[in-house]
Amino acid sequence: MKKSPIALFVYKRPEHTLKLLESLAKNEGANESELFIFCDGSKSLADRLVVSKVREIVKSRQWCWQVHITEREENLGLAQSIISGVTEICAHYGRVIALEDDLVLSPYFLRYMNDALDRYEHELKVMHISGYMFPVKTKLPETFFMRNPSCWGWATWQRAWQYFEEDSELLIKKIKCNKLDKKFSLANSYPFFEMLEQQSVGKINSWAIRWYASIFLVKGLCLYPRYSLVKNTGHDGTGIHCDNNSLFDVKLSKHKITLFTQKIVENKKALFVLIKFFRKITYSEMTLLDRINNKASKSIKTIKMIIMNINSIIENGSELKFTVEKLQEAVGRIEKRQLQSLDSHCINANEFRVFSQWGEDGIIQFLIDKIKVEHKIFVEFGVQNYTESNTRFLSMNNNWSGLLIDNNEANINYIKKDPIYWQYNLKAIQAFITQSNINTIIKENGLTGNIGLLSIDIDGNDYWIWEAINIVNPAIVIIEYNHRFGKDIAVTIPYKENFVRSQMHSSNIYFGASLKALYLLAQKKGYAFVGCNSAGNNAFFVRKDLKPDSIREMSIEEGYVAGKFRESRNEQGELNYLSPQEEQKILESLPLVYIE
Repeated sequence: MKKSPIALFVYKRPEHTLKLLESLAKNEGANESELFIFCDGSKSLADRLVVSKVREIVKSRQWCWQVHITEREENLGLAQSIISGVTEICAHYGRVIALEDDLVLSPYFLRYMNDALDRYEHELKVMHISGYMFPVKTKLPETFFMRNPSCWGWATWQRAWQYFEEDSELLIKKIKCNKLDKKFSLANSYPFFEMLEQQSVGKINSWAIRWYASIFLVKGLCLYPRYSLVKNTGHDGTGIHCDNNSLFDVKLSKHKITLFTQKIVENKKALFVLIKFFRKITYSEMTLLDRINNKASKSIKTIKMIIMNINSIIENGSELKFTVEKLQEAVGRIEKRQLQSLDSHCINANEFRVFSQWGEDGIIQFLIDKIKVEHKIFVEFGVQNYTESNTRFLSMNNNWSGLLIDNNEANINYIKKDPIYWQYNLKAIQAFITQSNINTIIKENGLTGNIGLLSIDIDGNDYWIWEAINIVNPAIVIIEYNHRFGKDIAVTIPYKENFVRSQMHSSNIYFGASLKALYLLAQKKGYAFVGCNSAGNNAFFVRKDLKPDSIREMSIEEGYVAGKFRESRNEQGELNYLSPQEEQKILESLPLVYIE
């Protein structure tokens, strides 16, 4: 029997790692197996000691016949570590047995894996060997096939792994296109499709859900044992995707597996039993916070519908409108509490909208929670009448003070009559902003030095105005970019003091700067690019001396988002929904300044 290479992925759990390695060493065939251990790098200085302890443990014994240790300098994260490690071993050996550090193995685990890898090597429909089996009581065959993989101790071949698709959005599109989301979620008994959607927006980072989708879309099958050969010890609260519970606890099999099914089809009985198991645990596995958030989400949807209906019939300045704003504020606070429980480092995952045009309210709340902002003051220009803005919720929810600037006198008068103007420390100024007056305007209104946030959205000279600002030093900068310029070139419109977007070109798409131009300007000013909103029109920058490790600096390639909204117009000022190619052709014919 050919012994397959074993890939083990470890990080910072020394006790778990030791238990796993001790159980592996006791396996029949361990002394003939080649073990590759991938040690992920530290995320922070605080992790270095425990990461070092794990590395001492993996070096302390000859756990298998041969042991190869890779000590990464950088932190890849569990998902990328497994993807790269499995890809590497499969490419070289054609197969792999994969383990994580929170598992304990039956003494017969390796024998089962090697036997199965040999037996089904040329059965192209078989793509995955599962070592773990869920704790169901119904009697099932000694081995059987199902559509979904268990990834707690598993194996595969290069011929199968070549179908692994990292792009979750592409996987979602294919599943939706074929109306397979219910089937993918095992008759909606477990939220597998929802997990895939969470993966696509950065709320989770799971290689396993993408591997399941990849298998599912090519109609692959996964082998299971009747009795589990793997126990997951990560449900003690230390696992990345595992809560502190015992719902998946199993007793390790004490018997060798000798009967391998010859029927290369999904076992209907096993599928029915697993669906029944998932339906039973789906609610019970939810934490109290999950249940509260679940009910809160339904309440939020209801409140938002009420708000939309009321807003459609009320007039400006009415008492009812004031009440609606209070409802909106309350919804925002609920959504913020919900997102705080995610602890995601991706700004897009924290989006929600209360008064902002898109999801900026949520991103701002995320950033100010992470950054130590000493002066809770903002400057926002291009606010119109301030009913939709980036800082209104910041004032109401966090009691920040701010300077509001708009070139329309009617808008400023509206703001001054709005109850928010006396309830919070705001100052509204009517001015047409230029390079030559922006610093004077800010200074004359009592602001210099460090402030909390600067929001720039003037549909024109945005790049040139930010370049000119030197009177204040904001912790966070939000600035609109024109996604039509793409991510590869650094360009802006030429500076024109009296620039008005609607007057410069009838298409209404000639304005602003590319993301790369703003990125380069931010670098000169000492700012880190931390991402864009999911709508693809606002970029977020954080001062480098204030940026914590919990907010990741991004490259343009990582952070760029292409806007999907369509706002091009014809010469009569009517929307004409030009294609991106048509928009690109217009912009190429107009004067641009190349920053590089």
